[in-house]
Amino acid sequence: MSPSGEIQVQHLWKRFKADHRLLLRDETQRILAKLRKRPEEGWRWVLRDINLKIAPGESVGLIGINGSGKTTLLKLMSKVMFPYSGSVEYSGRVGALLGVVAGLHHDLSGRENVYIYGSLLGWKRKDIAQRFEEIVHFAELGPAIDRQVKFYSSGMQMRLAFSIASMLDPQILLVDEVLAVGDASFQQKSLARMREVLHQGATLVYVSHDLATVQAMCKRCIWLNNGIIEMDGPTEEVIESYLLSLEGLISIATHSSSEATLENISITGKAGAPKTGEEVTIELLLSSRDAANSKCYLGIGQTPITPSFVVSSPVTLSIGINSLTCQLDSLPVPGGTAFIWLGLLGPGDDPILQFQVVGQFEISGSPHLDYPEGVVISSPLYIDSHWTQHFTKSG
Repeated sequence: MSPSGEIQVQHLWKRFKADHRLLLRDETQRILAKLRKRPEEGWRWVLRDINLKIAPGESVGLIGINGSGKTTLLKLMSKVMFPYSGSVEYSGRVGALLGVVAGLHHDLSGRENVYIYGSLLGWKRKDIAQRFEEIVHFAELGPAIDRQVKFYSSGMQMRLAFSIASMLDPQILLVDEVLAVGDASFQQKSLARMREVLHQGATLVYVSHDLATVQAMCKRCIWLNNGIIEMDGPTEEVIESYLLSLEGLISIATHSSSEATLENISITGKAGAPKTGEEVTIELLLSSRDAANSKCYLGIGQTPITPSFVVSSPVTLSIGINSLTCQLDSLPVPGGTAFIWLGLLGPGDDPILQFQVVGQFEISGSPHLDYPEGVVISSPLYIDSHWTQHFTKSG
């Protein structure tokens, strides 16, 4: 028998019917195709030969673009869905939060749902009663616990479901990306509770598009891509590879418009290559077709999705080639690949050049930031910057 908290997935396949219409014509065609031994059409494979083993007490994040199979894999792990072939085996009590409703019965009160959910997890009624007040207090429901769940907001439903799933001492906690429904304070409380469950030795499988929380909560990460495991390893390495892959999926506009064009961009550090924590200089050559008072925005980040910080300065564009220089006293981005963003806004915030990724460069220095385990790093940064502008030549 597997140790308590262990999950084993072997040769797992899952498919869904692309069209669920029940027209007589479609059913007749399906029967005729089966009689003629033709291959069935209209199926989409969501998971394809998935093999993985999660040890007791391990924290694992599942990442990937929408439709990659993350939620389906989590549902198969919780046995609320069955595979086409293959197997999922686990040992221990499972707490699953797979959606906003998360298995709650809408016609029952919150109180009744607590007892039913606890019974399904194998708890005796008297044991649930001892934890009941703690569950209600964590969910912040108060008197609403005796109302029917169908009258709860989506946030209230999520709070109740998460509270039940996490407070009844699960050996395995499966969490889909539903915490985004709650407010900021409850999200922090939920993350703290997940850390507590992990410290008690439980196994966590966490699905989220919020890569900051995945990195904070999980030491191991699995990247799913089109139903297969693209990469499985340490969270930081997997997330870095995943983000770099997204560069090809993001539509980047041309670096020109009817009013201005980015001719060249260069980034240099104090001793040549940019380095974390040291001065960096960014030089831009912009050709403008009109004279205009505008505002220039520059951003730097570790992903092509969003910059880590943005600095700005008012600039006066002249007709022809304009040279802009931005100096940062200290580059706060960790070592590795970085992306630079540029945007120009004219009077009334009309875009002269859309804010977009215009290049990438390498930063030397440590790729790791020093911060406590389990802390979500997503705070904006304030960066001091100094700007100079020169008019080079007319067009």
